[in-house]
Parts: sequence; C-alpha cells; structure tokens
Amino acid sequence: MKKALSIISAAAVLFSAAPTYAAADVTITPQQFAACDFNSDGYVDTIDLLFMAIVSLPNFDTMRDMAASRVGLTAEIEQKILKNGDFNGNGAIDEDEGTAFLDYMVNNTECKIDDLSLSDMTEMTKLMDPSKKLGDIDGDDIINAVDASNVLKYYAITSTGASFDTITMLAARHKGDMNGNRIVDSVDAALILKKYAENSVAK
Repeated sequence: MKKALSIISAAAVLFSAAPTYAAADVTITPQQFAACDFNSDGYVDTIDLLFMAIVSLPNFDTMRDMAASRVGLTAEIEQKILKNGDFNGNGAIDEDEGTAFLDYMVNNTECKIDDLSLSDMTEMTKLMDPSKKLGDIDGDDIINAVDASNVLKYYAITSTGASFDTITMLAARHKGDMNGNRIVDSVDAALILKKYAENSVAK
C-alpha cells in the first residue's frame, strides 16, 4: 500500500549542495529531479511536491475528479508522477521518496518553502485552482495593483539570485507570466496593470 506523504509536518533538513541526495533507499540525481516538473511549468518546486503527495494518498483513486477540478491534477500529470517520481522503482510513491524530493528541492531551487503548514497547503491549493485567472496572484478573483506589486516583488527577489520563502511569491511565479515567455518580470507586472485598467474602465 502506498504511504501517505506527510509534507504538512515534514521539516526539511538542510544539507550542502551535492550532485545526488539519498534518503533511506532513495537516491535522486539531477537528471531525475529535472524530470519531476510534473505540471510542465518550467520549474521543479513545491507545487510538484504537492502533486506527488496527492497521488501518494491511499484513497487517491476516489479523489481523482476532485483533484482535477481543485488543483488541476490531470491524468497526464499523474502518469508523470508514477513514472518519474518513483525513484526507488518499487512501483509506488512513498514517504522516503517524498522526503528525498523535498530535501533535494530545498537545496537546489530558489523556492525555499521547507516547512509547510496546514494554512500553507490551503493557500497552495487556492493558487493552483484552475478557475483562477492568470495575473490573479493573491487568488481574490480581482486583478489589480496588488497583484502587479507581488509580481514586481518576485522579480526583485529572483533577479538577484536570492531565494523566496512565501506562498505568495510561489503564486507570482505560477500565475504571473502574462506574456507566456516563461519569465516573470516587470513586463508582466505592467501587463497586469494594463488588465486592471481595462477592467476598471469596463465597469
């Protein structure tokens, strides 16, 4: 039986950067990690870990429709997880694989959300909701200057090579690419403001 991946209570242990990471019988190489961009957004990060956790739940078979509608976990993503997230090749996604994935991610990406709380998980679910519009960074169903400000903050943090540690900044990367060039920057912030102006005039 698959073990539930307990990322809500998991605390990441920081290790020095290394080409591989091993936890119990799980070893992850850079190539394996790169293949874990399950949602194909160009990043391997906390969202991919959340998808992995959902698929690992013992009752996932009864949750597929809800997972698809609430967080966009499609059959294609599920197959990617089962193929690329099964690092030890035992045919299941288990807790050791989740722990290894989390520790590798904390050490090798700019997304440093390493101790997820229940409220964090709720926020992540909200930002991943397929019904939320591109540019609506805070998930309040309104595209405005606050969203543009969050995108600019994300750009300021990541353009210096610094890491970010909030769900809001993860949301900025996830829903802030307004022009579809896979880069979230000041141009996207300007496009959000333009959208805000258009919506305001239309009212």
